[in-house]
Amino acid sequence: KLRHVQSVVFNKLAVRAAVTTNPGAIDDNQRALEHRLLADYPVAQPQPSDVDPSKFTPQAKRIFCPMPFATNYAARATSAVPYSHPDSVKLQLLAKYLTPNYLHREIREINGAYGGGAGYSAVQGVFSFFSYRDPAPLATLKTFEKSLEWLASHEISDRELSEAKLSVFGDLDAPLAAADEGMAYFTAGITDDMRQERRERFFAVTSEDLKDVAYRYLASPEARAASSVAVIGEQSVQVTQDWTTLRLDVE
Repeated sequence: KLRHVQSVVFNKLAVRAAVTTNPGAIDDNQRALEHRLLADYPVAQPQPSDVDPSKFTPQAKRIFCPMPFATNYAARATSAVPYSHPDSVKLQLLAKYLTPNYLHREIREINGAYGGGAGYSAVQGVFSFFSYRDPAPLATLKTFEKSLEWLASHEISDRELSEAKLSVFGDLDAPLAAADEGMAYFTAGITDDMRQERRERFFAVTSEDLKDVAYRYLASPEARAASSVAVIGEQSVQVTQDWTTLRLDVE
């Protein structure tokens, strides 16, 4: 197995590199990359793997991972849409809306967790709920569900929607470290034009859009069945038989 890992990782044909530099030092850095860092890497076709990636089928699961510490972490994740999909911005805005308007209050102030909320990874296309340092993780999983029920009946005000959008724009327009510039393109193929087009879509999102994507991707029977949940924490957490217990044997 180590030989197979070596053939994949230490192989010039399988390596991609990103270098942060100024225009005047590009050639020097390219020579250093080729003649120093990658000089000893072999050039060979990677050995075939026993795993066929085309046979991978994602499955929704309920996983409990007992650990030897006196706190808990809970999460729910749902696969949604890719970066360029029109609903991607709506889901990201939904996460920004739910966190301060419902989840923070219920998870922290009522359930007693240190913190929690919702998030949307636009690159991975995954919507997630989470809590950390949570004394009642199973109750928090129900809170995730209740947040969607609350949203369906709640009248979203213009002020609430504007605040959520401002929060999103604050994240999008935050200064990038020099090492992070260009990384979205390097890791996911996201160009500046794609980012700008997606940014402009946020202006048109309405309160009804938030309710629509919340139901279709998170609250509908199909979405609930396709969502995975996980709890990491105290061994005393009582889960039902439909959960998978993953023991890591950490002492």
